[in-house]
Amino acid sequence: MKEIEALSERVETDKNVDGVRLDIASLIGKLLAERRDTLTYWDKTYFSKALSALNLNLEGSRAWTAWLQVSLAALQKLLVPEGDRSERQPDPTPAIDALTFDQIAAEVRRLGGSV
Repeated sequence: MKEIEALSERVETDKNVDGVRLDIASLIGKLLAERRDTLTYWDKTYFSKALSALNLNLEGSRAWTAWLQVSLAALQKLLVPEGDRSERQPDPTPAIDALTFDQIAAEVRRLGGSV
């Protein structure tokens, strides 16, 4: 996805790390909105990973951008076509399975994105 590639490049070159993080949060919100009625366990897992990494950037050293790249890597994984996914989880995590669109959207908004 071109948006992820562009953001990945910005992580390395843009000195406005907060702005890049906000743009990643907005991309997460956009991708979440596209899956509003079809969230799978896979989706919930990778949205959670992407948001957790953004939060680590926010709560830690904002200048250290590795967590932003981790967030973008999770978004890349989110976009793996369904036929290429390994949906089988030996022990699905009940907390991830129970996540709702509204809960994930609330976290996107808390991190500055929109849905």
